[in-house]
Amino acid sequence: MRKILPFIFILLFGSTVFVALNYDGDARTFPEQLRDAMPFAEFDTYIDPQYGYSVKYPSFFDKEEVDEKKGNVRFSYRDNTNLVLEAEVKPKDFLHDKNALETIDSGSVERLDGYEFIRHCVRHEDHWYVLTFYFPANCKQGVERIVYQVKTWKPFLKKRF
Repeated sequence: MRKILPFIFILLFGSTVFVALNYDGDARTFPEQLRDAMPFAEFDTYIDPQYGYSVKYPSFFDKEEVDEKKGNVRFSYRDNTNLVLEAEVKPKDFLHDKNALETIDSGSVERLDGYEFIRHCVRHEDHWYVLTFYFPANCKQGVERIVYQVKTWKPFLKKRF
């Protein structure tokens, strides 16, 4: 019995050292990691101080400074990839369809190979409120929750009395 106990200890210690030296980290690709993590991501809400519209964005995104135009905001995640969620206020003649109250479109980003976008435009009073999300096409499964937020975007919170 006295000889078995040191043998078990040496075996456990050796196994631990072997695993520690051969661990290469997470072997999944970034799109796989994103797909697995997004169902658990929390979303924060930004409310524009000038126009009063709101945007929900993943809490791990960073708010970026954008040009001096009021009403514009950008949230991004730039580790391992570029995920960008951007909200803008455009003039009423932004879209040519004068009867449209809302549009959603998507496609490939012309200037960036391998990137796609989804854009939701909502007309309210004398402006168009535009929410656009840019993402790598290979991350499409991982960003489904963000795409859903863009598709179902309601820029103005309903007031409760």
